Amino acid sequence: MQINDVEYKLCLMLADTTFLTTKEKITLQNKIKTPEKLSLMTLDDICFSVGRTIKTTSWNGKKSLEKANYSYNIIKKLDIKSTFNEWDDFPLLLKEITDAPYVLFYRGNLSCLNEKCLSIVGSRKISYSAKLATELFAKEASDDNTTIVSGLAFGVDSYAHKGALLGKYGKTVAILPSGIDLITPATHKKLAMRILENEGLIMSEYIPGTPAQAFRYVHRNRILAGLSSATIVIQAQAGSGSMITAEFALDYNRDVYFHSECFSKESLILKDINLNELNKKVALKKLTDKDVKNKMQRSPAKFVQDGAVVINSYSDYCMIKDSCPSEEICKKSQEQIELFL
Repeated sequence: MQINDVEYKLCLMLADTTFLTTKEKITLQNKIKTPEKLSLMTLDDICFSVGRTIKTTSWNGKKSLEKANYSYNIIKKLDIKSTFNEWDDFPLLLKEITDAPYVLFYRGNLSCLNEKCLSIVGSRKISYSAKLATELFAKEASDDNTTIVSGLAFGVDSYAHKGALLGKYGKTVAILPSGIDLITPATHKKLAMRILENEGLIMSEYIPGTPAQAFRYVHRNRILAGLSSATIVIQAQAGSGSMITAEFALDYNRDVYFHSECFSKESLILKDINLNELNKKVALKKLTDKDVKNKMQRSPAKFVQDGAVVINSYSDYCMIKDSCPSEEICKKSQEQIELFL
C-alpha cells in the first residue's frame, strides 16, 4: 500500500502523538487529511475529534509539524520503510495485541516476521554460562528456520542475535527503544549491520530522530512479546525489563518459558546483588519497601511457581510447546526454583 508525501507527514505527526491510542490516531488520520490542519488544532480540538478528554499532556502543533518534517528527511535519506496498523504487511501476531503500534519503521526484510518467530529476552548483566546458553539456543532455533526476535541490548539480547546469525536460517529481528536511525546502544552498530546483511530486520515504532528513554524500553517490550507465539527468558532478575516482557506475553495469551540458567548458581549470586542494590535504593529513599516487594514478586521463580515451565535447551522447547509438560519436567521445574523462594 502506498501513501503520498502529505499523508505520510500527517502519519508521522500522529505516530509521535503519544497521548493518543492507535485507534484514535487512525480516527484523526481519516478526519484531518493534512499535517498543516493537525498543526493548527488545539488539544481541545483533538479531544473533541477522538471523543475523549485528555488532561495529562501538552500539545504544540507547530513543533510537532517541524519534528515530522525533520523525521521525513531522515527517512528519505536512509531509505527507511514503514508499515501501518491497517496495512496488509503489518505483522499479524502484533496486530492481535490490545495495544498494537500505529506504525512500524524498519530497515531490512519485513517478510522474515512471516516465518516462525521466537522472542528471547534477558538481563544485560549475565553469567558466562548464560551467554553460551543464549547463543546455542538461538542458533538451534535458527537451524530450525525460526526468526529470533530480541532488543539489541547488551547481555542476552546481543547473544540471541549473534546465535541466530550463526544458524542455517540466519535471520533475526532487533526492536529498538529509539528511532531507527539511532542504533541503541551505539556500540552495536556493527551487529545491526550484520543483521541487515543476513536479510534480518531492524524495527521501531518511534519516528526517526527519537532518542531512547527509560519508558521507551518498557514500551518496546510489548512489541518483543507481541511478535512471537512464545517468549524465552534466559537469565533475568526480579523486576527487570525482561520480566515485564514476560508479563506482556502472558497478557497477550502467549507462552513463556524460563531457561534453567535463570536458576543457576550464578543467578543466585546475581539475585543477591540485585536485592542489595534495591535495598540501597530504599536506604536512599529512592524506593520503598513495598516497591522492593513488588519487584521481587516479578521474578522467574514466582512465574514458575505459578505454572511456567523451565527448559534446558531448544529441543526441550520443541518437545513441550505443543503439549502439556510432563510430570517429570514439572517436578524438575519445582526443584530448580526452591532455592529462589
